[in-house]
Amino acid sequence: TTVSMTSDRTVSASFAINQHILALAAGTGGSGSGVGTFDYGTNATVTAFAATGYHFVNWTGSDVTDENATSTTITMTDDAEVTAHFEIDQRTLNLSAGTGGSVAGNGNYTHETNATITASPDIGYHFMNWTGDGVSDSTSAVSTVNMTNDRNVSAVFSPDQYILSVHAGTGGTVIGNGIYEYNATAFLGATPARGYVFSHWDYLEANLNATDTVTITQDLSLTAHFVGHPDSGKLFYELNATEHEDGWWESDWFGFFHQLNDHWVYHRDLGWIYVDDVREGGFWYWHDTLDWSWTIGHVYPSVWSKKTNYWIRFHQDAVNGNLQTNDKGHLWYYDYAATQWNLAESTPTSETIYHEVSAATSPSIGGIVSGAGSYEEGSTATLTATAVNGYNFKGWSGDMQSTSPTLTFTVTQKLSLTANFEKISVGKVLQKLF
Repeated sequence: TTVSMTSDRTVSASFAINQHILALAAGTGGSGSGVGTFDYGTNATVTAFAATGYHFVNWTGSDVTDENATSTTITMTDDAEVTAHFEIDQRTLNLSAGTGGSVAGNGNYTHETNATITASPDIGYHFMNWTGDGVSDSTSAVSTVNMTNDRNVSAVFSPDQYILSVHAGTGGTVIGNGIYEYNATAFLGATPARGYVFSHWDYLEANLNATDTVTITQDLSLTAHFVGHPDSGKLFYELNATEHEDGWWESDWFGFFHQLNDHWVYHRDLGWIYVDDVREGGFWYWHDTLDWSWTIGHVYPSVWSKKTNYWIRFHQDAVNGNLQTNDKGHLWYYDYAATQWNLAESTPTSETIYHEVSAATSPSIGGIVSGAGSYEEGSTATLTATAVNGYNFKGWSGDMQSTSPTLTFTVTQKLSLTANFEKISVGKVLQKLF
């Protein structure tokens, strides 16, 4: 401008500070503050605010004092424009598996991602549930986790359980019923009743003994089968007698006797008797003088006489238990029907030579043999081998050999034989079935 100098002049210049505009922008995930108009040289403060699930990264644009600080300053020497940048947060998912399985889905996920997780049980286990926060369905093996925070999630597994049902066929009892975890060892026990022996379990996977173990991998139903004892019905067996030398047996109440076959018995005091209908500890026997009589342990030496249709009682030595005779060897007995003591007209006499014919089975569960016992010299013996289910008769071995299951021979000496059986393969069993 100009000044007209018509006189002395005093002129003053007035100045105003420059002002600059600060503009601020924010990327996805946040906002900022600090926009406005500032005097030249002012240190304007700008602040970045991250939204939930995001974090501040840096400032770009006009020079800022600290581009990595959420709150910093800009020296306003000119108009300025800055931008706050944000990134979405990353969340860590840590998965773990309890005993019995594995998991999938570990890793890092962006904020609020629904991460898929999978639980896979091992053989013999099943998935139970998830533990931890953020799981959408804790009882589903395949589920999701909402990743709004770092998460620790575990899968819980439980062993599978199976039922073992144990049954007994006629002639015995069993133990072993129960609920077992996968791969557990179950104990089986089959106990034959009096007059029976264990035959086999109906389990094709293995040849189990009467007392054995089985590994449980599924529900299982087993039946123990029993067969008649080869000596069932024989006097020595039914009386639980103790064996002595040369085929003699001793009963704790009936005394000493020698069993020739299933029926004929030589008793030390009674002589020859023919035994029949032996059961539950009692039996009928025929005597050439006393005819048919019946007795049992808790009444002997009393016997029921069919001849008198009443009880008679032998005179028994109180010390050694022997039946008493007169000086001629005739047995004394009291006849309750006649209420008097009588003498039996005949007593034991001859000494006959006997030979023991014994028979075993191999394997022991493969079958049974009938006909073994003590035989009078020169008499005829017949042994019969019968295979149980699942086995075939193979042949005789020992003192005689034969492939016929029925063996008939004259007894002249002590003999020991074995009936050999062989297990039928599963394939042969199926062929027979179909």
